[in-house]
Amino acid sequence: MMVKRTRFESLSKYYDFFTKILMLGSYGYIRNRIVDNKSTKFSLDLCCGTGFVTRHINSDLIIGLDLTPGMLKINKKKIDDIHTTLQPGEEQVIKVGKRKFLRIIN
Repeated sequence: MMVKRTRFESLSKYYDFFTKILMLGSYGYIRNRIVDNKSTKFSLDLCCGTGFVTRHINSDLIIGLDLTPGMLKINKKKIDDIHTTLQPGEEQVIKVGKRKFLRIIN
């Protein structure tokens, strides 16, 4: 059974705090394993949430996609990058034009 979207919405402001505790200090290590620092032209961050990975992606253009508006709101506060676009929605219906993503992170 999947967790309801409303559950993530209600937990969004506490999500980073609890994630750090549950990961027992491996938060930064795991993020660095997910994101290499090789630059790419276009990157897609699926289920980007609160920006755990998004703000560390080295790319000319990043599109962050998440179902939960509360998570995106927190993510937006963390990024100060004009090359990042955050949008609510499901990965099945993402509209990205004719872009070819060289990196997709989930």
